[in-house]
Amino acid sequence: MKTTILSTFIVIGTTVMSQAQALSWVNYDKENSPLPSNSINSIFSDESGTWVGTEAGLAFFDGSDWIIYDEESSELPDNHVRDIDADIWGNTWVATDKGIVKINEAGWHFYNTSNSGLPSNLTRSVSTDSEGNLWVGTWGSGIARLIGNQWTVFDMSNSELPSNGVFSVEVDDLAHVWVGTFNGGVSYFDGQNWTNYNTSNSQLPHDHVRSIALESNGTTWFGTDDGLAKHANGTWTIYNYQNIGYSFHTVFEGLKDASGKLYFATDGGLLRFDASGFNVFTSQNSNIPSNNIRCITQGPHGNLWLGTGNNGISIYSPLGTLGVSEAEDNSNLMTVYPNPTIENISFNLDEPISGNIAIDVRNTLGQIVVTQNVTHSTGQQHAIDLNKLTTGIYHLTVQSSNALNTKTFYKL
Repeated sequence: MKTTILSTFIVIGTTVMSQAQALSWVNYDKENSPLPSNSINSIFSDESGTWVGTEAGLAFFDGSDWIIYDEESSELPDNHVRDIDADIWGNTWVATDKGIVKINEAGWHFYNTSNSGLPSNLTRSVSTDSEGNLWVGTWGSGIARLIGNQWTVFDMSNSELPSNGVFSVEVDDLAHVWVGTFNGGVSYFDGQNWTNYNTSNSQLPHDHVRSIALESNGTTWFGTDDGLAKHANGTWTIYNYQNIGYSFHTVFEGLKDASGKLYFATDGGLLRFDASGFNVFTSQNSNIPSNNIRCITQGPHGNLWLGTGNNGISIYSPLGTLGVSEAEDNSNLMTVYPNPTIENISFNLDEPISGNIAIDVRNTLGQIVVTQNVTHSTGQQHAIDLNKLTTGIYHLTVQSSNALNTKTFYKL
């Protein structure tokens, strides 16, 4: 398997470097990272890192390096990555327009209509239950379940599924399946019987149900094309632009974080619910680069990873504790400050040398964006003008006669 590995050397941590300003937001796009596309369809985090599904391939970020997979450079069957999940066995499942992929330490395995019981290659959702069984939502052929090597298909011809166009499949703690459909509302399957909710028989605000978020107390949230619906103990509560005062319509995905707050990715920003009520993060009141938020996951240290429709990824720390950590530090003989910075970066060499030193600043693609040679005297401070650089992650390398020193910094 071929891979493309590119370094970014940013680590999101709960402890901010003593010289680093606390941050709430960090953004990645094609300009400051190896992301293959700014159009993000799916994002998923586990202990090993964060997977990102885009319109031009699959990306994986382990905290320091990006690994990019596409049709040309890897075994990925299709660049349109629709959804990502992981099962209890450590397999990562990826839904594409040409079937699904299982990724593990043994390699990549593909399932499509030619080699399996998958009813369509146009897969839109993958989800696994507590026993490791796989559920796949397709576009036009219903849903499929994989138990061991046995496939079972549920569609409009053999079940009460109201639509063969499936946006989302989720499995609750009881192994019951929830299916969000195109123009059919939402279906609930307990293994024997189907229950359907739509605009005709419930208060569901729209029959396009794009996302389902499940709480452990039995409360279920449905993201639709006309707002958000909460279903708890037989009672419906609707949140949309008409009754909460924020401009949004489509709700693409939701999650409940470790602190109990609920977040929803919408076409009008990031919607948050907590004990005090709700609010919305937008490009007007925060550093989100776009209000069109398509997907969300909770990554390492409680940070939220948000995928946008056309502006890449935003990482949000609810505690404002994002900072730059030095993942590549070949020597303790150099100090850089301030970090993050706005206009310039200064450094000291904590070694008794005098003479010529070479300075390079590289972006996350490894391209040199600033270079110069200076004459150094012991204890002397040097400042580098960064006004021509865009916001992002950079690496400062200083080569002296004694050592090669590299530090990472973030330009605001």
